[in-house]
Amino acid sequence: RKTAGRLGIVRDADFGTLTPVELAMAVEAENERQKDSWYMMAHFTSILLTPHLKKGHSIKPEMLIPEAFLQRKEKMTKEKARKELEGIKKRLGIK
Repeated sequence: RKTAGRLGIVRDADFGTLTPVELAMAVEAENERQKDSWYMMAHFTSILLTPHLKKGHSIKPEMLIPEAFLQRKEKMTKEKARKELEGIKKRLGIK
């Protein structure tokens, strides 16, 4: 329920009918909204703090953003995706 609520899904029935791709897209959209919120907050905070710093110093918005948002993820190759899928299948006992 908590996950569905964060994704903007009101009814349990709607959450249960999502395909894995739709769910992944909803989660990705929520992550992007959170990331945008962090960037906006960092931008405004840097504007507010900079006048109060010593002359010649400033705070860039990137300095206020968590590392996880700054790291660029490498695109997954087909082989890497296949290996990850095989690992998931093995953990779940699917052949």
